[in-house]
Amino acid sequence: MNYLHFDTSQRQDLSTDPFSCELKISHPLRNVKKIYLKSLEMPIGFFNIRETQYFEYVSSSTYYGNISPKLLRVFAYNPTFTNNYDVYDDIGSFYTYTRASTTAVSPPNAYKVSIAIIPGNYTITSLLSYINEKLNNLFYFHEPTFLSMISSPYKPTFELSLVNSSDSRIFPMGYVRASFNSVYIWITQTEFSYKYLGFTSYVGNFQRLQSNTDTDLGYINGLRPWNIHQDLCIYLYFENIPQTNTHFKDILASFKIPIKAGYQSIEYDTDNTSFAQYIENTDGNYILDTIKLKVYDRNNNLIISNGFDFKFTLGIETTNI
Repeated sequence: MNYLHFDTSQRQDLSTDPFSCELKISHPLRNVKKIYLKSLEMPIGFFNIRETQYFEYVSSSTYYGNISPKLLRVFAYNPTFTNNYDVYDDIGSFYTYTRASTTAVSPPNAYKVSIAIIPGNYTITSLLSYINEKLNNLFYFHEPTFLSMISSPYKPTFELSLVNSSDSRIFPMGYVRASFNSVYIWITQTEFSYKYLGFTSYVGNFQRLQSNTDTDLGYINGLRPWNIHQDLCIYLYFENIPQTNTHFKDILASFKIPIKAGYQSIEYDTDNTSFAQYIENTDGNYILDTIKLKVYDRNNNLIISNGFDFKFTLGIETTNI
């Protein structure tokens, strides 16, 4: 068995991301049978929220059942940015108000609020603080419109907080509570609301909208614990090597990398401390001269490493022909 040590800082094109690059091998190998992942050292510097997510709710002074958000006027925070989570905040143009685009009559005194959560590394505390800050700014920028719409001398309030939560352990657990002074609130079914904040339940295989009732006016508790630790593992894929390794949902995966150390740390992995992994070459004429690698998350989305290079060692088993 030959051992090859790789460092993405020595990739062919430094303008590419370390999680999507080519590594040229100085001495190509023939008759490759199996390729083992022997060790890996990877900084976990990628974001735990990597795409813009949305927290949304509908507010009304009358109970309408399930209101279609498409029929409502919308108050929104939606910043523009490019590869930069440090957006210049509180710019008035980010806080918009738009009337319903449909010809149908919007229910009176009902509206939707939409808060965009931009990519970044968040704790549950910083995440809720982010949303609460944007909500307060939204109410501030559009206070006259809110007051005229809801026919009240008091502008609406809405705040997310933690219930029975502790960040003192490796795997903290708790629930999110939404508190408000509106009469009726529906938290809409965004992926962010139920995956990250726990505002959901399931009836059969269908998501149910979470809302308050006459018995719990003023707050809504998440029915599942919050979870900002979505990455239990990531997948290292060698796209130029003929192989049979796969995922039952056809996610591109040569090797599974468990995330044990957590975000903003360094993941150390060896086949002695983890489990032995290898791919088997399916082309007898294949010459291994380059590794073309990509790193995917559990949903088959390509991850950006934010420039953090990583190292790994492969064990190359060859046949004597």
